Amino acid sequence: MALPLALPLLALACAGDRLEIAPGVCMPYASDGDVMKHGQVNDTAAAALWLAAGGRGLDTAWSYDFGGYGHAQRQVGVAIAASGVPREEIFLTTKIPCGASASEVDALVAYDLEQLMLPYVDLLLIHKPTAPACNSSAQVALTWARLQTVLAAGKTRAIGVSNFDGATLAELLAAPTTSVTPAVNQISFHVSGIDRATVAYCASKGIRIEAYSPFGHT
Repeated sequence: MALPLALPLLALACAGDRLEIAPGVCMPYASDGDVMKHGQVNDTAAAALWLAAGGRGLDTAWSYDFGGYGHAQRQVGVAIAASGVPREEIFLTTKIPCGASASEVDALVAYDLEQLMLPYVDLLLIHKPTAPACNSSAQVALTWARLQTVLAAGKTRAIGVSNFDGATLAELLAAPTTSVTPAVNQISFHVSGIDRATVAYCASKGIRIEAYSPFGHT
């Protein structure tokens, strides 16, 4: 599960069960994070149950399609298509690793959209700023620069990052190619594990913190 935190404060432009992360982009307060539950639960069933119960936030990733998890994104896409819920009511987040070139980033995004069977997502994140996918701050900046182009092309409504600490974010924001501030930084955040320095840095830059594993890890 992922939960966006109400920091920093923005103008109230969303329904009561959603939080504005970028102009006109409203994220539900809770999302179902689908990663094949380590092979224990089919993601189509999990996402379908969440949508049937009234949940509208879904979270998946490029990497969830590999490492023995199965094709999680396609299963999420199948659940969305079969749900009968209007697409505009669903808030879909996915993630990509860093790319070694602009064309590789484009291919990663195209793969995600093809698996999800959708023309756009609501939030697209760089999954991690670390090796093996991200080998340098320059590669993070290159990937981010291309995500800005993906945003402008309408293939996502907002862009952000995941697992970035304050120092890594500062490097990204200082890059000459960065023109869009991340809307969201999705990080592990729970009562026994809070990176207060990163939370404070994000608040100072107007970046929303989204908590994954908000009840801790098992």
